[in-house]
Order: sequence, then structure tokens, then C-alpha cells
Amino acid sequence: MGRKIYYNLAAIATITAVITSIVLVFLFFDFYNPRDINDIIKVDIYDSNSIPKEIPSNLSHDVKLDNKIVRVSKPIQHIQQAFIGILPAMAGVLVLILMSLYIVSSILTSKLLEPIELASKSIGSILSGEEMIDTETYEELQPFIRTIDIQKKEIEYSIDKLKESEKIRREFTANVSHELKTPLTSIIGFAEMIETGMAKDEDIKKSASIIYKEGNRLLTLIDSIIKLSQLDDLSIKRDLTEIDLFSIGEFVYSNLLNNTKEKDISLKIEGKSTMINGNQRMIEDLIFNLVDNAIKYNKINGKVDIKIYSDDKWGVVKVSDTGIGIPQKHQNRIFERFYRVDKSRSKKINGTGLGLSIVKHTVEYHRGQLTVSSIENEGTTIEVKLPKANC
Repeated sequence: MGRKIYYNLAAIATITAVITSIVLVFLFFDFYNPRDINDIIKVDIYDSNSIPKEIPSNLSHDVKLDNKIVRVSKPIQHIQQAFIGILPAMAGVLVLILMSLYIVSSILTSKLLEPIELASKSIGSILSGEEMIDTETYEELQPFIRTIDIQKKEIEYSIDKLKESEKIRREFTANVSHELKTPLTSIIGFAEMIETGMAKDEDIKKSASIIYKEGNRLLTLIDSIIKLSQLDDLSIKRDLTEIDLFSIGEFVYSNLLNNTKEKDISLKIEGKSTMINGNQRMIEDLIFNLVDNAIKYNKINGKVDIKIYSDDKWGVVKVSDTGIGIPQKHQNRIFERFYRVDKSRSKKINGTGLGLSIVKHTVEYHRGQLTVSSIENEGTTIEVKLPKANC
């Protein structure tokens, strides 16, 4: 249960009042308990018609009683003398009062501010990785503490995101360096052989073919990196227009149909016109990468099915294949940049490792949804949902 902040404030005020009252009683005890009251108090009785003027040197009070006036007076000199007499004591006691109040106030104030100090320290503990200390809180301060706690979680989340981004950046830089170095090394090596005359006439054509192949791979990689950089740039305004998913799907289908001949893969597309709010070029790349991967990682005589349709407020693209599948432990990581389930297989089919990462970022750019279901050695289905037009 939260404590009340005014309990401590009331305690401070009460203790201060008690100490002050005790001291005042002590100081003025002599005023109200004189040793010889006759030396202090003077009583005079006058006729009501013959009241003398008040003597300036006395403090007096008149009371009318049976046509008589009873005057009770006290000499001012006595008060002055008494006051002067207790001045040293007052000074000493005043010092004690101030010291006592300082000590009491310090103790109570420290208890009063303890929850705030602990909450403040908890913010600093975030950077050191320590957990926030739980403490009993005043009810009046609970909204403030809750705000600090929310800010703490937001800061922790931001720090985690920064750490994750930094990790991705380092990995991306290392992977890009490696991926660029491999084809460049191959290109330079074969070009050097041709230039120096080390390559035989019958090998020149083969070397040129390898240079051409590695050059295309390099261009594809650079193009993918540029696309990812554009998708990562949050400052770029979303450029969306009304486009037909099925029309784009048919375009990709016709472009990749020739790629199915090597493995004799059956490529089919079905669906209907489905209008969405999207970026034409990005959606083309998205569908292209999904279908291209399904063809590359398929088996001989395999199948690839493209389905495009509407589902409530979504336009849906579903690409299914009968390929090698994805092991369960890898399914959460296939959208990471340069992540390959089987690196040796990816190298053989000239995969860049960026295709599915582009798919993921494109879906996020369009505020859509992305799901994967796969069984190893049986096949994979990737479903993309994108917001329909006018929804």
C-alpha cells in the first residue's frame, strides 16, 4: 500500500510545533509564575466618576463593579527587565531549536524523498544493465513514478534497438565486404590471365564467360544493396499508388518462365485482379524474389504455384513450391541479410542472400503481413498480405 506524503509533512509540522511550544513555555514561565506577585501586580479601586488617566508606564485593565472601577495594572519596567534577563537564554535555546529542527527535518525529508531518489537512480541503472529497484511509494507520487517507469522501458527499448541496429550494421558491412570481394577476386584473376597471355586461346572464351557471370552477380548484389538501403531510409516518403497485384504477378511469371527449363519445373499462376495501394517497382521485386527463390531451391520436376486473391481488407500473394524446404530452426532467420540455410548450395545457384530480406522490408514498407510455412524436403509456402486499395 502506498504511503501518504502528507503524513510525513504533518509529522514535521507537529514536531516543530511541539518543540516551539515547550521552549516558549519554558521562556515565559517566569512571567506567569513570579516569586512575589505583589511586586508585579497592582490593584486600584476608583469611583466611576473619578478615574485617573492611564499611567503610560503601566499596562492596565479596568473592570466596572458596583459603581466602582477596579483597575489591575502591571509596570512596563518589570516586563522589560524580565525580557532583558532572558535574552541570553532565548539566544541559546533558539540555537537548540534550529539545530533540533534541522536534524528532525533532515531525517523526515530524507524519508520523504527516498522514493523519488530511488526512482531517479533506477533511470541511471539502465545504462549499467541493472534492474529497477522496487520501493514503497507515496500515493501522490505514484503517477510520477509510473511515468519514470514508462520512460525507463522506452529508453531500454531504444537502447536494445540501437544495439540490434549496430549489430546488423556490423554484420552487414562484414558480409558485403566478403560478397563483393569474392566476385571481384574472380574477375581480376581471370582478367589478369588474359592480359598476361597466361590463358590459352581455348580458355579465353571460358574466362570471359566467368568474368561476365561474376560481373552480373556483382551488379545484382549492388542493386540489392541499393534497394535495401532505400527501404531502410525512414526519411523517404512512402510513394504508393493503386496497382493491380495480379497484373504484376503475370508480368513476373512471364519473365521467369524461361528459368524453369533447366530443372523442368512446372510454374503456374492463378487468381484475379486485386487492387492494392503499393509501389509498383517494389511489388515487382517482391514477387520476383519469392518466385525466383522458389525456382532456384526447387527439385527437378518440381512445382511452383503463384496464387493472387483478395482476403477481407488484404491483397494476398501466396507462392508455394515443392522444393528442399527450410529446417524449423532456420525459419525465423531466413529474412536476415545474407543469411543462408545452406551456404554451399546458395553459392552454386548464385544467390546473394538478400532476396528474402528485400521481401521482408518491402512488406514492412507497405505495412503488410508476412508468414512462412515449410517442411524440410517437402516444400515451402510464403504468404504476403498487403492492404487493399480504399481500405
